[in-house]
Amino acid sequence: MSHNQSLRDTLIAGFAAAGIPGAAINYARFSKAQQFGLLGRDPNAYEVSARLELEARSEEHLQLLAAAADEREEVAFDGTEFEHSDEDEFGLQVRELAIDDVMAQKAYSETSLWIELRALEFATDSAGIAETTAANAAITPSFDGVDYRMSVTVIFEIVESN
Repeated sequence: MSHNQSLRDTLIAGFAAAGIPGAAINYARFSKAQQFGLLGRDPNAYEVSARLELEARSEEHLQLLAAAADEREEVAFDGTEFEHSDEDEFGLQVRELAIDDVMAQKAYSETSLWIELRALEFATDSAGIAETTAANAAITPSFDGVDYRMSVTVIFEIVESN
């Protein structure tokens, strides 16, 4: 257990020295399990493991994590989960673009048909859920990018016909 603690402290210090903030290093789980021999009733060894979760914000940090696993036999790189750090900001931008598209179609219809339109009902649809107030964007993560999708539905009424 002391070796595990020492290794964990060394890794954390190395990650912090490389610029990964302490708040991005999470000591997620600690466990020990008894190991038994083929015929023994008493444990003949213990397996001690500790899990660290880190929030890497650059490719350099990700390479540092992989190197820690490559350099030490007792360290395993378990996996990655990618998150978009500016999700809310980009979601709003996607919503604005979708609304701009609707308004351009409205302007085209008004000009082409010589009418004036007024919005009666407005809804956004993200991942199949219709909402009337909140802005949501469906996000499909992939290795090389994030795909935002927004559906905007506006029901118009004809206010005045020319």
